Amino acid sequence: MAVGFAAILCVTPFWPSFVSPNEWPRVYQALAVVHRGSLTVNEEVQRWGACEDLSKAGDKLYPNKAPGLLPLLLPAAALAHLVGHGPGELRVAYLVGRILASALPWFLASLLLARELNRRWGEVGTLVAGALAVATPWIASGALLYSHALAGACLLLGGAFLLREKPWFLFFAGACLGWSAVSEYPTAVVGGLWLVMATWCGRRAVWPAWQGFALPLVLLAAYNWACFGNPLVLSSARELYPQFSALSRKGLFGIGWPRFVHFWLLLFSPERGLLFWAPFLLLGLAPPRKGCALWGAWAGAAALVVVMTGYPNAHGGWFPGPRYLLSVFPLLAVRGAFLLASYWQWWWVRGVTVLAIFFSLPAAWLPLLTFPLSPPDFALAPVTFHWPLVRAGVWMPTVLSGKLGWLVVALLATAAAGWLVFFPANARFLPLLGLLFSVAWWSLAGKLVPSSSFVQKLELAVVHDVYTGAPGESWLAPLQRQVRDQREQQLLDRFLPYHRQGKSY
Repeated sequence: MAVGFAAILCVTPFWPSFVSPNEWPRVYQALAVVHRGSLTVNEEVQRWGACEDLSKAGDKLYPNKAPGLLPLLLPAAALAHLVGHGPGELRVAYLVGRILASALPWFLASLLLARELNRRWGEVGTLVAGALAVATPWIASGALLYSHALAGACLLLGGAFLLREKPWFLFFAGACLGWSAVSEYPTAVVGGLWLVMATWCGRRAVWPAWQGFALPLVLLAAYNWACFGNPLVLSSARELYPQFSALSRKGLFGIGWPRFVHFWLLLFSPERGLLFWAPFLLLGLAPPRKGCALWGAWAGAAALVVVMTGYPNAHGGWFPGPRYLLSVFPLLAVRGAFLLASYWQWWWVRGVTVLAIFFSLPAAWLPLLTFPLSPPDFALAPVTFHWPLVRAGVWMPTVLSGKLGWLVVALLATAAAGWLVFFPANARFLPLLGLLFSVAWWSLAGKLVPSSSFVQKLELAVVHDVYTGAPGESWLAPLQRQVRDQREQQLLDRFLPYHRQGKSY
């Protein structure tokens, strides 16, 4: 946990050279509250730039995000208002807010998970919790100002409190589950399912949990009423951009019937599937035979998988791994730890486990070393998208400047791999074989995918030339010779002016 948290803090200075649509609107709103006591972000958009992820009611603009992160961002915005000026104010609010709303919830959730898994299943539990923290895209959720780390922490804490009997614990359990839903709307399915299961199991005293669950939802309804004039209208239903707004009008709050193609996408595809980003977590989807806590962890994770396969935009845009499943990664780890502990005495189980864990190490660390967002159209993105950036000298900005900062992150990645090699007892040479297999696989994996399309080359070039401003030869200019039609020329022309003028997009 310490290694993962240190890496997250080390790359905290990452400052996107574009208006980050998933992050900046949240900060805009926190600053608007501090500046004017207002939830509208019109002035902030005019001052710092518009982006896609906005909602509109009349002539007023709001983030199109669930508002659960807002209370954690307010202290960062207040501090930024005191010490920052101009662009510096946004930067301070953004970076401090990232620590308060993502990094700290990530760290606390990872510690809680490690404690509980170690208490229940000893070394195997600790291994699974550690692997979740340093060998899956869960680490990326703590390094960026997205809602997944907070939602996952609230689910984990709510689930732990729900197992207690005292009314106050049950009330806080419900409040945590409700706040997860207010931070990431689809997780309401997980919290609601758990409360129904607890009630169905005959726990009549579970009513304080229902009260706690209702409290954040009431606050959400008040927020919706203040912003959109209707307590049942979510921010995603008032998207500013028509193509995004159309998604929310399908099905129930944008969620339709599950689709098999999205099951494949989220679980097995080389672009977004768990099989290629965190294969050992697939164990968490195996239904348990007994144990209420295990049934709850499995049912919650499985329910979110089913729900998100009904979402038209299931790939989640630019993000490493299956983004919309990140909040239930800890729940998958709970179920997986029990399953592994039950069969850990078999050498082949230990072998396959360490193999799967080492397999996903590059998927966790290469985005932290280079650029933290992976496009959804890159198969095996660690080698087809991030590795070319490594070879070109594109590194994430860190608290230490230049190559020294990159070296620190590389050493942290090495420490994570070393811990995974030497920690498992009775594994003998299996971790080393797993590490060698991972190196061999990812060295050859790039040859297994088709040649890059023009759009993929353009995405890499934009990240290299515009988003990161990497030194050396331009990657955009040579694409002029590869344009085949007017559509490709229009895509290229959109970014060439920014590169030629030395400006950020």
